[in-house]
Parts: sequence; structure tokens; C-alpha cells
Amino acid sequence: MKHVYDYLEQEGRKILKHGQLDYKALIELKMMTTFYEYIEINTTYHDNKNDENFISWMDIEGMGYGWRWARYEEKDWYKMMLQLVCDECRLLTKEMKYTYYFVYDYQNILCYHFVVKDEYSRRDRIIQLSNEELWG
Repeated sequence: MKHVYDYLEQEGRKILKHGQLDYKALIELKMMTTFYEYIEINTTYHDNKNDENFISWMDIEGMGYGWRWARYEEKDWYKMMLQLVCDECRLLTKEMKYTYYFVYDYQNILCYHFVVKDEYSRRDRIIQLSNEELWG
């Protein structure tokens, strides 16, 4: 994970903490959502063996964009995003032994970045929290 750490630092992310994923980090994430108005979840897949930072596929879910928000009224978007965070945490508990996490601040956005690396590929899940609107 050193190359991910170095890449994040090079990109100007202020890394607050990092380590092997545990339940404590997931509980902290869920608690932190209560302090922010806007939530965005980015999932990227990196399956190019020659360039581990190459993104071969990306999914972005946020308040008013992505796939899921269209089924909800605007007043329910925040609750929908909270449910997505819980869903992501549930998935991460199944991949915990393959997951390293970073918590960093970037342009007043608090990011929880989970790097899942197993025998198949690398998948990054980045959950961004902000009190200013996020735009994918």
C-alpha cells in the first residue's frame, strides 16, 4: 500500500490516519456521517496489472447523481446516502482481511478511502463527506 500512500500524498491529500481495516474504522465512518450534509461514494476498479493506478471502471453515487438517487425524492437523498454508506460498510466487513484504509482531508472534504486488494483486482471505495455540495 506504500504506492497508494505515496500517490495520495503527492496529490496533496493530508493523511490523518491509515492502517489495516478493522470494525473501529467502519464505526467511526458511520458516526462521522452525522457531522456532514453531503455524502458521495466513489468506487473504482483497477485491474490493469501494468499500471495499478489505472482506473478501468468507476461508479459514483451522490446526492442528485449516480444510479440510485432517481428512485428517491430530494428530501430523502441524505437518508439514501446514509443507507449506501451502511451497505458499503457491510461489504467491507466481508473483505476486511484484504482491505487497507486511509482517512484524509482534501479541499475541506473528509475522505475515507478503502483499498481492497485480493487475488482478482484492486477496488477502491472512497466515501467523501462535506458540508459543501459535492459534484462527482
